[in-house]
Amino acid sequence: MNTNVNNHSSAVGWIGIFAVVALAVVWIGSYLEETCWTWGVNTISDFGVLGKSADVFNYGIIVVGLLISVYGVGKTAISNNVGFSVAGNLIAIGGIFIAMMGLLTIDIKNGDYHKMVAMIGAILIFAGLMASAIQQYHCGFTIPVGVAILLFIAMFFCAIAFGYAKGEVYCLLIAMIWAGMDAALMIASGLKGAEQ
Repeated sequence: MNTNVNNHSSAVGWIGIFAVVALAVVWIGSYLEETCWTWGVNTISDFGVLGKSADVFNYGIIVVGLLISVYGVGKTAISNNVGFSVAGNLIAIGGIFIAMMGLLTIDIKNGDYHKMVAMIGAILIFAGLMASAIQQYHCGFTIPVGVAILLFIAMFFCAIAFGYAKGEVYCLLIAMIWAGMDAALMIASGLKGAEQ
């Protein structure tokens, strides 16, 4: 791998880290702005329709979705492996759906449009992280794959054990850890390759 590609790998990884940090900032900013949001009762998306936090959340989630998409496109562009390319494409498309959450802030009439784009985005990003973990296994990264398996089990447990609102919050926290790990691996692989 040449240095140019390695540098791009690190840059793309940093974009992924920025996406995770941006999501945390949007979440914390919305939480500090909105006193009506209750842990375990409200979903994350409720920030987008509650009084004070609506603008913070909606504009922020659009930026987060776009960062996720750029990360996915970058992952695909620099990849030489089918698994990482598939992962990048799924993550990029999932990011577009996440950005759409900021535009479709409420369910219109009898349609659950907001919930639909949120679920599609989450499923695509989750599938992208799974595809990345599978490719990491094929590339010999056993420890990150072991961590990914533990995170998957934790997400599965949270989705089943808790109600919808509380399960969503826990699954999102776990997904942020997983996405951060995926991005950190890209940074590390870029730095390692640049040293050679």
